[in-house]
Formats: sequence, C-alpha cells, structure tokens
Amino acid sequence: MRKRAAVTKIELTEHEIQSNILERLNFLKRSFFWRENSGAFALENGGKKRFFRAGTPGIADIMGVWNGVPVAIEIKRPKTKNNVSIDQKAFLQRYRDCGGVAIVCWDDATVVEQIKEAISNLLK
Repeated sequence: MRKRAAVTKIELTEHEIQSNILERLNFLKRSFFWRENSGAFALENGGKKRFFRAGTPGIADIMGVWNGVPVAIEIKRPKTKNNVSIDQKAFLQRYRDCGGVAIVCWDDATVVEQIKEAISNLLK
C-alpha cells in the first residue's frame, strides 16, 4: 500500500491576506478601498534622534466606502484573529459609534459577507 503525501497548508501572511481582500473589494460596484498606513519611526540628524508617529494609533489596515457606507477592516492571520490590540479595538469601536462599519477579517472569501452582515446590523 502506497503512503499518501502529506498535504501542507500554506499560511498566508497578513500582507497577502490584505492584498487578496483589497483585490476582491475593489471589484465590487460602487466601492473604493485602500490600504491605510500607520506606524512609528526614529530619525537621526546631527546626532539628535527624533521619534515620529505616522497615522492614527489603531487605525484599521483597510479603509473604504461601499455603496455610501464607510468601512474599516482590521486584517489578521487566522492564527492571530483574536489578537486585536487595545488601540485597534478602540479605533474600531469609535468608528462604529460614528456610524461606520468596522470588522476584523482574516479571510478574503468571507469579507464581503462580513461587511454585508455589519451593514445589515447597522441599519436595524
């Protein structure tokens, strides 16, 4: 009896998941989504170090609009889907409080349904 070859499941990086989600969302009619950059860095000039922060702390990885509804999407890998930072949770909640849709997503196959469900809940 011949042994079967082991099937290795390739885990995508957060960046690859993000790219797949952006590609899927920007095919939707009446949609405009983009990757949001944020972070911090240090520069040294003349022996002095300066620290700079770019963007809003906790801002979602993908921002956009679908059918007039503002959408924020925090991207995680499946293994880290519950590792949302305090700043990220605060941003997503504030976004919801202001009338936007904010989700955490780890799969491009389900992102559209997640957004539809969040919009439906928003309109209740």
